[in-house]
Formats: sequence, C-alpha cells, structure tokens
Amino acid sequence: MHPTLTPAGVLFTNHLPLYVTAQVDLYADDTTITCSADYKSMHKLNLNNSVAEIQNWGVSNKLPINVDKTDVMIVTGKSIESKLDFQPSGKFSDHELVRNVSSGTLWGLDIDTPLSFSQHKGKICKKLSQLIALLRNMRVYPLKQRLLYYTSIIHPLITYTSVIWSCCDKESLNRVLKLQKRAARVICP
Repeated sequence: MHPTLTPAGVLFTNHLPLYVTAQVDLYADDTTITCSADYKSMHKLNLNNSVAEIQNWGVSNKLPINVDKTDVMIVTGKSIESKLDFQPSGKFSDHELVRNVSSGTLWGLDIDTPLSFSQHKGKICKKLSQLIALLRNMRVYPLKQRLLYYTSIIHPLITYTSVIWSCCDKESLNRVLKLQKRAARVICP
C-alpha cells in the first residue's frame, strides 16, 4: 500500500487529548480520563465538563461514544475510603454515567478503589497455579526447556506491572513468592 493513502475505516484518535482539559490516556482502543482532587474538595470535581468535551469531539468526528462500556471509579487508597462521602456523576447526551464501579481493568492490571490489588493478585495466583501444573507435566523435558518455559511464560506473569501492585500486603506477596518457589522446585527437582 502506498504510504500517502489512508485505508477506509481507519480512525485516528491521537488528537483527542487536545480537546479535553482533563488528563487523557490513550492506548489502542482504550481511553482513560483522570481527574483528581483532595478528598475534602471532591464535591468540586465535575466530570460533566470533560464528558461534554469528549462528546463534542465525538460528534465532530462522527464517532459515537459507547456508554455501556463507560465506567466511573473513585480511587482513594485505604485510609481515605472511609472518610469519603461522594458519588461522581456525568452525562453522555441523555445517558447518566452512574455506573460507579469498585474495580476495573486498565492495561491488564486490575485496579480497585482502595488500591489493594487483591483481585489482580488473585488472578495472578490462579494463573500461576495453572502454569505450574503444566510445568509439572514437562518434567520429562530437559532442564533447558523447562527453564525456557519459566522465563517466557511464568516469569513475565509475575513481573508484569509488579512495580505497581507489589506495594500491597505481605500475605499476598508471600502467596506469589510461594508459587514462584514451587515453580523453581518443579524445574530443578
């Protein structure tokens, strides 16, 4: 294909952040809007301005916004969650965005309101257990192949976004560490 030709149906959304005053993060077909405020001034947090800006951008670019895939989540941390008495709201056309969720997935990381990452760690531990069971079946293979399986399949699962979720409670980290040690014992019996 000639580089100056644009295929039909291709949509470029990279200029969306230029039209929205809130922080906008784009990744593939995922758009995240981030607004922040001190917990004492949360009532001043107005999502309607950002939502209206996105809606105007969508209308001018003939791109409908899928309200069913739009959620609102307040991330507070553990200490502020109990002090907060605020429910954000926003509107896309006639649709109210009242679907406040307590957790959501962003780029493969499960984020929850108090930033405990408990759902994410549970998924990791379940997946690690399944992968270690497969590794057990590989005991008949040479050590080099078992190590290759670990470094290409198991290790990335443990380290992906670990910089973010590793600040969690020690009990959850110990679960992941025990599974990592179990994998090491299966590799080198």
